[in-house]
Amino acid sequence: MQNTKKHCGRCGGTGRYITHSLNGRLRGPGGICFRCEGKGYQTPADERRNAAYDEYAAARAMRADMGY
Repeated sequence: MQNTKKHCGRCGGTGRYITHSLNGRLRGPGGICFRCEGKGYQTPADERRNAAYDEYAAARAMRADMGY
């Protein structure tokens, strides 16, 4: 089994959650990136966890739209 690391697209590899940028400077409350758990890269286990949560969040949003 190969332990590959992929650059985290949510935090840009910094490990910090950034809400937005203004004039090229990172702004916002920030905090630890939940997608990569602050590492700056995602392991296969992180990718599986994130995919499962994304499916759950999508189903929850669809239920809310349908009034359930």
